[in-house]
Amino acid sequence: MKSPLLFPEEKVLQEVILPDLDKGRKGFDRLHTEAVVHWMKKICESVPLLEERVLVTAAYAHDWGYFGMFPKRTTLDTVTARKEAHARIGAKKIGALLRTRLKKVFSEQEIKRIQHLVFVHDKLGELSADDEIAIMEADTLGALDTTIVRPTYSAEDNKRYIDEQVLKLRRPLFRHKLAIEVFEEVLERRREFYRRKASKS
Repeated sequence: MKSPLLFPEEKVLQEVILPDLDKGRKGFDRLHTEAVVHWMKKICESVPLLEERVLVTAAYAHDWGYFGMFPKRTTLDTVTARKEAHARIGAKKIGALLRTRLKKVFSEQEIKRIQHLVFVHDKLGELSADDEIAIMEADTLGALDTTIVRPTYSAEDNKRYIDEQVLKLRRPLFRHKLAIEVFEEVLERRREFYRRKASKS
């Protein structure tokens, strides 16, 4: 899903990051990132105090660190095992990109905040600031929204992901009104996807 550019330099993020994601998990990494960007923009529109440019840039880079990490098939366990490494790598890569290609656009303070958001976006027990919560919300909605990206987990892994991560750990942290309002609708779409899949097998 391509949403309108929020700022001209967003084109650089798309040109550099999205091709790498195309080489990641087939049919998922790029589409998931585009879904997260979509939801990040929606959340920012609804919460004017959030720094849109910082959060949207972090959304593009949040899973960049997964590039090249996976075999053809991924499971919940293989993804979970690489979460810490992907956040560290992604934070480093986006810092390097912003300090070279976009150093006249982003201040050093903004770059460090973007790196921080990429680094902590999956550290659910450490999130407290509004922007930290916002990127987690967008990441969660982007993972659930089957109108943008088809899930790749098996039915068993999907149930574990929803029960153990989304409902137990992520949803209780939701703070922003839009994210809270659309959560059930987006979750139901994912459940319906797996119901249809099961009915065909």
